[in-house]
Amino acid sequence: MPDKTYHPIVADLLGRLDAAKIESQSERSAILEFDAGVSRAEADALAMLDLIRLNPLALSGITVLQIELDGGSEWLLTTDIAFARQHLADIGAKEIAVVSLAYVVAEQFGGIATLTSQPVAPAARPWDFMVSDDSVVSIRMGTVR
Repeated sequence: MPDKTYHPIVADLLGRLDAAKIESQSERSAILEFDAGVSRAEADALAMLDLIRLNPLALSGITVLQIELDGGSEWLLTTDIAFARQHLADIGAKEIAVVSLAYVVAEQFGGIATLTSQPVAPAARPWDFMVSDDSVVSIRMGTVR
């Protein structure tokens, strides 16, 4: 966390974020404090609210990635983005975007999706996902729209 004293609530929330999101919150806070002329405490709180507004899952520790594997789109949920990106590189998959979980469930799975306790691999490359860490889960269910 940056060398700054935060209100305990803001400090607790920041402790749940990765380094990039902490930096983003800190930048937003500084802009609000200096450009908008609000107090430091108010700027910190508003910056945190803005970060949550833009990244609703920021505090959950879950990142959703849209990937391309063997010419098809897949969606991965991960609690360890660095591990997930390395895993994708290892299996020759390409990260397309970080996406909203709500979007994926609503638009790609008809509003309902089931997470399996075992990674589910694309039919063409089943063994690529069978050796993955539990922090990466593939969503498969519903009708693609």
